[in-house]
Amino acid sequence: MCSSDLIQLLFPYGKFNSSFLLKGATEEEADTLLKLFRTGLGKLVSTKDEDQGQAIQSDCVADVFLEAVKMWPDLNPADIWNFVVYRMYLDPF
Repeated sequence: MCSSDLIQLLFPYGKFNSSFLLKGATEEEADTLLKLFRTGLGKLVSTKDEDQGQAIQSDCVADVFLEAVKMWPDLNPADIWNFVVYRMYLDPF
């Protein structure tokens, strides 16, 4: 669900389906984070070195988190981490 300043994230949480409301967030901002995440992980294609791959993943996750905290300064950073960045990383798609 999206409105002009509210996004509802739906995800599995243990055995349950859960949701989290991002108040003050726009669809464009969420798309920006998703593109940043996909672009960062896209760099994995060009490496076969496991250590370099782990560094790419770590940098990508950190970049997305820092951008989200700047984008949504009124949201709790722990919520951004647990319900946005971490869920993005766990999503197999």
